[in-house]
Amino acid sequence: MNYTFHEPPPCHDPLSIIYADDDILVVDKPAGLLSVPGRVMKDCVLSRVLQAFPQVRIVHRLDLDTSGVMVLGLSQLAVSDLNRQFRERLVVKSYAAQVFGTLDQTQGEISWPIAPDPINRPRQKNRSRAWQAGPHSLSIDAAERRFGAPGIISFDGP
Repeated sequence: MNYTFHEPPPCHDPLSIIYADDDILVVDKPAGLLSVPGRVMKDCVLSRVLQAFPQVRIVHRLDLDTSGVMVLGLSQLAVSDLNRQFRERLVVKSYAAQVFGTLDQTQGEISWPIAPDPINRPRQKNRSRAWQAGPHSLSIDAAERRFGAPGIISFDGP
């Protein structure tokens, strides 16, 4: 199997704790920081919170280049319940993205089966053949602001 060995620059941005109780920890992950350790890069959300919260468990991830809120479990009951909520797609995920170019429509839907791209990991790619298909990605886009290029769009994730 081929792997890419792109090593992003270190993330020096702080990881902010938004909320913590006995069951959950909510953090603001900066772009450029992994959620969990990678093959090469070990600095990540998990490693940064483990010293203060040794019982912490990751229940979802955000991509390296994505900033945003992450919810981590601190008790077994919370981890189980959070895993169930993500598995059953009860968690609503909303994103904002900077886009370049002109949007033809103010709304749209993308629904493609995705799977890991073995050549360009950790990227995903479209798998149109049924036997290769992974989970579907589904986004409903709405252009928030049009500045020409770039613009900002918001969308909900699967």
